[in-house]
Amino acid sequence: MYLQKSSIYAESELVGLANLIISHDSRFDVTQDAQVNSPSRAAVLLDRITILNGGKFYQRTTEPAKLTVNLTGEVIINAGASMDVSQVHLQSHNIFIDIGGVLTARGRGFASMSGLGAGRQSAIASGAGHGGAGGRSSNQPLVGKAYGSFDLPLNFGSGGGRGHQDLVRLSLLQF
Repeated sequence: MYLQKSSIYAESELVGLANLIISHDSRFDVTQDAQVNSPSRAAVLLDRITILNGGKFYQRTTEPAKLTVNLTGEVIINAGASMDVSQVHLQSHNIFIDIGGVLTARGRGFASMSGLGAGRQSAIASGAGHGGAGGRSSNQPLVGKAYGSFDLPLNFGSGGGRGHQDLVRLSLLQF
């Protein structure tokens, strides 16, 4: 499927799609209920995704949410293109991100002072914990507690005293 100056909003079952090319001024939105070639919710199973300059793959969610993108081929994110997700596990044989291409979860995880190891805020904020304790500031002795794995973080990081934490996990199936 080739999208050009158009959008697809996937919030339920979508089957028969093998290759997805998202072109200039186009957008492919997936929700937590999307099932693209999959019997499971929040899953996208395709051969290949190519996002060209001006194209966007976007995970629509109001709170941190998991999404699995499993490709038998590759994902290509060209310069000026973006893949904006909350918590994605991207499995592919090849992952190509061009200079100026963006794979991001920025601002899509736990909000400030939320999550298992949330940071603290007063006049000066402290850092959130995850695989280790959060950082402290000169005026804030309380920090976010450590939780999860330092070596293989599979959970969202908690939000600091003034920020979000996000998670992108990449799995290359072939080296």
